[in-house]
Amino acid sequence: MLPIFILTGCVLLSGCSWFSSSSEAALQKRRIDLQVVAAPLINPGPNGQAQPLKVCIIELNKEGWSPPGLYQGTLCSGISVGGEVVSVTEYILAPTEVRQYSRDVPFEQERWWAIAAEFQEMSNGKSLLTLKSDARADFNRVVLVDGKALSLKASTK
Repeated sequence: MLPIFILTGCVLLSGCSWFSSSSEAALQKRRIDLQVVAAPLINPGPNGQAQPLKVCIIELNKEGWSPPGLYQGTLCSGISVGGEVVSVTEYILAPTEVRQYSRDVPFEQERWWAIAAEFQEMSNGKSLLTLKSDARADFNRVVLVDGKALSLKASTK
């Protein structure tokens, strides 16, 4: 009778350790690093001079999202956290300024990042960039702001 209790105890203990390792995996995080780099001539005004620029980084849990102010030129305005939007971070970017955005996200979840800029003149530019961050991998990208456009800088890693 005693060997049955010992065997049952061993099975239960090994089962507990098996379940605890899976819960540890659920708590794992991965690193997101986005760097936003402004060129010397960003957001040119009517006189051609560079102007500060409002830039926002929106963390999303689904693809296909668009800013509420997309067609009004106010891409960073009116964004509420909830639903698809996990977080919103805004910066005022000066010419030649570099901003670093870092965040830990769940290891097993995909994320999308919308980087938006509110240029003075919206025509002939790219003011919205969307990037996908796959699950189970760190993510490191550099976004370049030059003139009236956002672009993804070639990766050096």
